[in-house]
Amino acid sequence: MLLISFLFSTMFIKQVILCLLILPIIFIDGQIQNTAATQTFCYESTNSPDTNPLWGQAGLDMNIDWVIRCRDIIAYKILWSNAGDWSDWYVTGVNDVLPASGANQKRMWSLFTNHYHIAINCRSSLFKLNGTKC
Repeated sequence: MLLISFLFSTMFIKQVILCLLILPIIFIDGQIQNTAATQTFCYESTNSPDTNPLWGQAGLDMNIDWVIRCRDIIAYKILWSNAGDWSDWYVTGVNDVLPASGANQKRMWSLFTNHYHIAINCRSSLFKLNGTKC
């Protein structure tokens, strides 16, 4: 039973990531537009601790990754400094609420301020925020 539960959760996370990676197909006026200008570019990065306090202050805000890094972080792992082990993948908005956050709930990425982390980042050249650094 435990194995079935593990496989389901792993397949679910893979399906979520796959759906997020398919987003480059943009429908405009009933036609599929899929050119270099509409492509979403995703990549993995390893990051040192980020001292920006907004990570911890954002609560459950799912846009703080755009505010701080100008990209969507669709999944991430955290390096546990006390054990030297990487966490499982956290998928933004799916399984990433910090368990010990109490009434002031936060996402696991609030730990970016003092932990190394790996992130799958996505950017689209189609969607840019006018008047911002992004």
